Amino acid sequence: MIELAGLRKTYRGPDGGVEALRGVDLTVERGEVFGVIGRSGAGKSTLLRCVNLLERPTAGRVVVDGVDLTALPPAALRDVRRGIGMIFQHFALLSSRTVRDNVALPLELAGRSKAEIADAVDPMLEFVGLTSMRDRFPAQLSGGQAQRVGIARALASRPSVLLCDEATSALDPETTQSILALLREVNRTLGVTIVLITHEMGVIKNVADRVAVIDAGRIVEEGAVRDVFLHPRAPITRTFVGEPTAEELSAMLGAPLGDAPSARGNVVWRLGFAESSARDSLVTTLIRRFPLELNIVSGTIERVGGEPLGTLVVELTADPSVRDDARSYLESVGVRVDILGYVERHLQPAS
Repeated sequence: MIELAGLRKTYRGPDGGVEALRGVDLTVERGEVFGVIGRSGAGKSTLLRCVNLLERPTAGRVVVDGVDLTALPPAALRDVRRGIGMIFQHFALLSSRTVRDNVALPLELAGRSKAEIADAVDPMLEFVGLTSMRDRFPAQLSGGQAQRVGIARALASRPSVLLCDEATSALDPETTQSILALLREVNRTLGVTIVLITHEMGVIKNVADRVAVIDAGRIVEEGAVRDVFLHPRAPITRTFVGEPTAEELSAMLGAPLGDAPSARGNVVWRLGFAESSARDSLVTTLIRRFPLELNIVSGTIERVGGEPLGTLVVELTADPSVRDDARSYLESVGVRVDILGYVERHLQPAS
């Protein structure tokens, strides 16, 4: 559906060039909700705006529904953009136009008749729950209502793709949940492919099917949200999913966390599992089945796509062969095991 190949974007400035994107390759499948997460300045907004060529990449190709947008002349590009809706962080509504007229604006610009506009706008206002507010002005709306207008406007021309530029970051948590639920309904009911960018992992866990993590203009990790949450590989991803940093772990352990094993060292594992009830039984089973000592360093249970997923960071001591057996057992029952490091000491059982 959407293919980004070798995407680069360099901004020229008085002090030379700034590379916002550094060779991004990404594919978004038809009908999915795809999230892109990154810190401020990572390049996520530039990446999103390259999808509809609001930002023209310095190099690379943008293919949407089999059409190479980077090769189109201006008139053809305008036609293709009608199939790509976009919503913004700060709503971008015209203050002098009513709710209904804001939603109708792109159809008016496309030269549609009044009857065609009415046939498109009125059902869309009903879909987003704003029929009773059709004659109000943006100043009379809450933030959530204003964003619903933005969504209705983006969908009025029945696009196949919807781009969301930090669509909930200006909203309170309760309103954020209602907007994310609406976006999921847009995806399920209308079959619209959604690409959203955010700096909040909670947004990704709530609504996305797959996620790409962007850092310094490069995609450093990509996969199903469930898999990325249970098995984060890149350091920035581990931060987003709430895993303690190496420095934080060292402070929690009371000893430096190292990369190399030793005869006197304990291992620190990150365990990822899908059952919220599995935490206590998991630890109990390990202690009963294997000659080891184990302390829980940290743990969380979160809902990802409606599914409860858990993580545990544990420190354990055992012979290497026992560790290998314990790890094999955990993986055989569907628990993901990542080695976070080693601690040079003998583990004392928790009191």
